[in-house]
Amino acid sequence: MALDPMTSLPAQLPRPKPARPRIGRTSFGNAMVKLCQKDNSVIGITAAMPTGTSLKILEKAMPNRYYDVGIAEEHAVLFACGMATMGFHPVCAIYSTFLQRAYDCIVHDAALQDLPVIFCMDRAGLSPSGRPHHHGLFDISYVRSVPNCIAIGAKR
Repeated sequence: MALDPMTSLPAQLPRPKPARPRIGRTSFGNAMVKLCQKDNSVIGITAAMPTGTSLKILEKAMPNRYYDVGIAEEHAVLFACGMATMGFHPVCAIYSTFLQRAYDCIVHDAALQDLPVIFCMDRAGLSPSGRPHHHGLFDISYVRSVPNCIAIGAKR
């Protein structure tokens, strides 16, 4: 760590350049707002990823149709399943690699009950967003083995 020669304290490190916005970053959030406006049963759920999934747009436009359960992917899936049993059509948006934490819930609580829950896996496959823990390399393969589930890959 560099020291400031005048104060002998750690020198101010240069700030990193802000990341360029990803193409299509807001498309999902805008589409969710339109879906919620057309259908009162559609709700958006995320697990502490409102900006990255662009559900922040839904939160701002229709806060009563947006739910953030915090860093609890399993709870997000279970909450979506509970809402589906009550007639809602939840759209659960979670980063692909973190949705793996809720695999058991996807199988036993959503798929085997054939509930109408949509999972939108952000950062699927090799993600340009950088760090390896954000790459969803296993997403399509682990979802394809789930009964009553359709896996569709999309490129940004």
